Amino acid sequence: MKKSIFLVSIALLTITLISCASTEKPKKEKKHKAPNEQNEEFFGSAFKSDMKEIEEYEFSGEEEYFIGRTVAASVINKYPVYDDPAATFYVNQVLQSLVYDGDVRAVYNGYHAVILDTTEINAFATPGGHIFITKGLFEAAGSEDALAAILAHELAHVQNQHGLETIRADRAGKVVQRETGAIAKKLSGSIMEAIIEDKLEESFGGIPFLGKPIAKATSKAITNTVMEGGLIESLGNAVSNACDALFISGYSKQDEFEADETALELLYSAGYNVYAMQDMLNMMDELERKQKITTGVFSTHPKPKTRLKKIKPKLKKYPETKTDPVRTKRYNEVK
Repeated sequence: MKKSIFLVSIALLTITLISCASTEKPKKEKKHKAPNEQNEEFFGSAFKSDMKEIEEYEFSGEEEYFIGRTVAASVINKYPVYDDPAATFYVNQVLQSLVYDGDVRAVYNGYHAVILDTTEINAFATPGGHIFITKGLFEAAGSEDALAAILAHELAHVQNQHGLETIRADRAGKVVQRETGAIAKKLSGSIMEAIIEDKLEESFGGIPFLGKPIAKATSKAITNTVMEGGLIESLGNAVSNACDALFISGYSKQDEFEADETALELLYSAGYNVYAMQDMLNMMDELERKQKITTGVFSTHPKPKTRLKKIKPKLKKYPETKTDPVRTKRYNEVK
C-alpha cells in the first residue's frame, strides 16, 4: 500500500515539475489554411462534401447512354442524316475495328456512327458511344486510314469521358452557384433592406415611438418578397452545356490533345497507319489556309498546326504501317 502511495506521489510530482518547467508558451506557427478549408469556412461544410461527391461521382452506363442520346438528338436536329446505307455501313465497320482491336471500354448500347448530310467539315462524339461525321469531312479524308484517324479522335473523347466531365463541371457550377447565391441573397437583402428602411423612415420618422419600428418591419417584408422572386438564375442544364461544347465552345485544348494521343493508340492497335493522323491534320490545315474556313471543326478545335506540333513527338514511338490497297479501294468506292 505504501509503495502504491509512493509511486502516485512521484507521478504527481513529475507532472507538476513538467507543467512548471517553462511558464513561457512556445509561439505557434501560423497555419495557412488549405483551399478546401477556406471553401468550407466561406461556404459551409455542406459545400465541401457536395463538391467531393461530384468529383467522385461515376455515371452508370445507362446514365451515360441516355445523356448522350439526348445530346445526339440535338445533333440530328441541327444536321440531317445522310441517307446512304452503304456509306453508313462502311463508316461503322471502320469504327468497330477501332473499338474491338483497341480495347475500348464497353458502353451501355455499343458504339454507333452516323454520317450527317452537310458539307461542313466536322465530327462529334456524345457520351454513350454516339459518333457523328459530316459528309464534308468524310469525303475530304482522302483515305480509309485518315477516316479511321478522325473516328479514333472522336472515339477517344468517349473513352476519356470528356463529355461527362462537362456534365460534372455543370453540376459543380450549380453547387458553387447555390452557395454563392445564398450569400449574395443575404448580402443583397441586407443592403436592400437598409435602403428601403432609410426611404421609409423619411415618411414614418416623424411619428413618435413607432416611426423607426414600422420602417424596419416594412422594409424587411418588402425585401423578403423581392428576394424570393428569384434574382439568382440557373446556369442551365447539363445537356445544354454538352451541346455548347460540341457546337460552340469545344472541349478544352488539353482534352483535344489528349484525344489525339489516345487516337494514335487506337489506330495502332487496329492495324491502321498512325501517320494517317498527321495526314488528316495536314489536310485540315490546308483547307483552313486555302479556303479560309472558320466554321465547324475549325471553330471548336485548336488549330491543325498546333495539333500537328503536339502530335509529332508522340508519333515517333510508333512504326509507320503501309496502307493496304484494299482499304484505299474500299474508301474510294464508297465516298
